[in-house]
Amino acid sequence: MNRVLGLIILMAFQLIVLNHLELTAYLYPQVFIMILINLPPFINKSYQILIAFALGLIADFFTSSPGLHSSACMFLALIRIGLLNRYDIEEVKANRAWLNLSTLALDKYIFLSSVLVSFYHVYAFALESIGALNTVYYLVTVVLSSVLSFVIILLIQFLFIKRSV
Repeated sequence: MNRVLGLIILMAFQLIVLNHLELTAYLYPQVFIMILINLPPFINKSYQILIAFALGLIADFFTSSPGLHSSACMFLALIRIGLLNRYDIEEVKANRAWLNLSTLALDKYIFLSSVLVSFYHVYAFALESIGALNTVYYLVTVVLSSVLSFVIILLIQFLFIKRSV
């Protein structure tokens, strides 16, 4: 129950706070994707895709971006499945645990989350700018938004996830 409440709070934080921050024209942090990054690897791959679609649909509904987040979240889920197949996470699967800093080593979690955050932003901003691609604006937005999202995700992990010592 605590985990579900945490996921709802994270999604509300994204929709209420982060989506309405107007820091610059280049910063669009998408922290709600942490839910997809941290999904347990023992969940059926089809369910992971459905969860990603539903999460993206919720984000699309509140941001009036038809299909953008749904598509990007499903893309993220597919990339995540491919990346996790390359990791030795049998212990995490056996314990039926979520992927976070308490179940993965710091270097593995940083690599996994940074790659997934970057792929999400590359895909989402490419979809958003179809037809009017300004390469410099696109690259700066992707890099800055990815870095800010990654930093916020790590801060959330360090603040709210219990580390096993």
